[in-house]
Amino acid sequence: MATIGILEERFESHEIERAVIEAAGHRVLDIPPEREDWPDWMKSADAILVNLTPINEQEMESLSACKALCRYGAGFDAIDIRAAAKRGIAVINQPAVTVEEVSDHTVALWISCMRQLLPRDAAVRRGEWNTPTPAATRRLLGTIFGIVGFGLIGQAVARKVSPFEPEEILVYDPYVDDEIVREHGCVPVAFDDLLSRSSTISLHAALNDETRHMINADSIERMKRGTCLLNTSRGGLMDLDAVADALESGQLHSAGLDVFPAEPPGDLRIFHLPTVVVTDHCAWYSVQSQVELQRTTAESAVRYLAGDDDLSIVNRDSM
Repeated sequence: MATIGILEERFESHEIERAVIEAAGHRVLDIPPEREDWPDWMKSADAILVNLTPINEQEMESLSACKALCRYGAGFDAIDIRAAAKRGIAVINQPAVTVEEVSDHTVALWISCMRQLLPRDAAVRRGEWNTPTPAATRRLLGTIFGIVGFGLIGQAVARKVSPFEPEEILVYDPYVDDEIVREHGCVPVAFDDLLSRSSTISLHAALNDETRHMINADSIERMKRGTCLLNTSRGGLMDLDAVADALESGQLHSAGLDVFPAEPPGDLRIFHLPTVVVTDHCAWYSVQSQVELQRTTAESAVRYLAGDDDLSIVNRDSM
């Protein structure tokens, strides 16, 4: 019998995980992540399910029994994967569970920005009619849509944007073969080409040293004037001050943002700009995806402890 710990602060209940873990004959260790001494409580855990709690090298020193850190969701930038690999701890994410939700949300933000839905909604509620919007309302047909990062979510976004009949869907991803991009009806391009040609740019890249602040004052200056920017991936991909400056100057037409460098983000300048649509890192969510995410995260721990490594182990190559 193994012990599987749960560090999770979003879900009201862990009965889904508990059912999976106990059915496999293991014990659940459920500790509130807001406790600063949680690593001491988790010393006996053979695997840990983690959501938003950062886990760095110092905390791993206390996790003497841990063999796997199983992340609820696709992102894993809050976990020091190099330190985990050094200790033989597999970091396992769930990249496929929320693909439909995040790609749906991306398209929803795009339509909201291009059609200026929020300013019109606010104007009607104020009793106004036929009022001008802060930015021009745009036609979706014939746009040039740029996708940065062409994993499962980027591919799903391309599939869902295609029925709007864009002129082109451009893709920048140095880790995906050009032929795969073409098979999805998209055009592989260099980053600078995507910046200069796209009417909309949607970010779907992982956050790492290479991608942090890839959207900054310099890269925004290389975009077409009036570009729409979307981010449902990681807030750290953008320099928010540079984005706010570009929205104020009109270099950016609009922005649809679900993620921020720090969360909760506090009162940011960008929140006061009328051409921005923001949501609370909820692109992953639906009733169905939450259930599936809780189940698959628990299953990944059970499977790994049983010797099954046919999982999404993000630090596999360095262990």
